This record gives sequence, C-alpha cells and structure tokens, in this order.
Amino acid sequence: MIEGLLSALADSVTVLEPLTNDFLRANGYSIATALGASSQNIESNGPGSFSGPFVDSPQALAVLAAFIAAFAALSALLLRRRDVA
Repeated sequence: MIEGLLSALADSVTVLEPLTNDFLRANGYSIATALGASSQNIESNGPGSFSGPFVDSPQALAVLAAFIAAFAALSALLLRRRDVA
C-alpha cells in the first residue's frame, strides 16, 4: 500500500522518483517482464496492475536478493531470540 501511494506521489514530487526504483513492487514486475511477461498485461491486469517505472534486470535481481537476505537475517534473529529449546 505504501509503495502504491509513494509511486502515485512520485509523479508530482520528483524527489520521490528515485526512491520508487528500490521498491519491491517495481523490481518484482521488472523481473516478470525480463522473464517474458508483456508490459501491456502487467499494466492492465486488475488490482495488481503496474505501469512503471521498470528497472534493469541486474538492479532488480540485486534488490530482490537484498530483500530476501534482509528478511532471512531478521527471521534468524527473531527465531534465535524467541527459541525456547
């Protein structure tokens, strides 16, 4: 929800535009187009529609890998702190 709101604001506030390139949504849809999904289908497919900005594949892979690593590290930290065994 926050990504969608900031993306809509980025159209009028140019300072936010570079920030939207690091969102999970923009990078996920960029990977989908790199794997063969047409951008026309992504732009007009209901509530999950996305019209851009699309980023390069290497950046999308790097950002998605960073999100996965961050969530894995957070999960390991929380498991270690809350594990009673």
